[in-house]
Amino acid sequence: MQLNVYVVAIAAATACGILSVKCALSFFVKETGLFTAVALMALAWLMLLPYYGELQTSGGKSQSTSSILLTAFGGYLFFVVAGLICRSASASTEVDVMDRSALALLVPLATGSKPDLLKGLLNINDVQFETLISTSLAAVGYIRLWHAATTLKPDRAAGWVLTASAFIYAGLELVFLYFQLRDSVSSAMGATFVFSFAISKLVLTCALLYVLIKFLEPEKKIADILGGLVS
Repeated sequence: MQLNVYVVAIAAATACGILSVKCALSFFVKETGLFTAVALMALAWLMLLPYYGELQTSGGKSQSTSSILLTAFGGYLFFVVAGLICRSASASTEVDVMDRSALALLVPLATGSKPDLLKGLLNINDVQFETLISTSLAAVGYIRLWHAATTLKPDRAAGWVLTASAFIYAGLELVFLYFQLRDSVSSAMGATFVFSFAISKLVLTCALLYVLIKFLEPEKKIADILGGLVS
């Protein structure tokens, strides 16, 4: 039963990646900025697969910094996606300070170097340190995606769904991070987190793609979008 739980996580990440690829090819081939944004979002979701695969084989605990590192790179990609969305909406070429700040986190993350102050404040091992940075990047990345999408002025219903999914997902990441740092060893990701993350990423992905499509083609209805996906 436990293995099936992580299959759900793998299936949700795969579905989000495939849906993003399909939308990029169906709706954004003539808009290079948004095409790149959606393609990178697909990559970000698919980069979670090695991490979830390790959870599946290890009973919910990630003991490898390499798989966690991939999730961190995926989290950073959300900042890149958000920046591309903002620049597509405003026709600006300037890189946001938040995007530059996120980039600075990649250096200690990739090298695995923990600041002495952090070592003193938090008695954490290498896996927990990687989890701290990657989860923080992901949580803030979801909020950054939400902020970028608001620049497209979505309709009220889509805006509420996007807001709820982004903030709930970010909150879940921070709660999960608390449990990972609370003990001297990383805790297993339980079924509640697995299903919550799966639902959150599916709703967030669908809402964001809908907002992007409506920004580019305001006349399209949901039926038109679904028709474009299956054609």
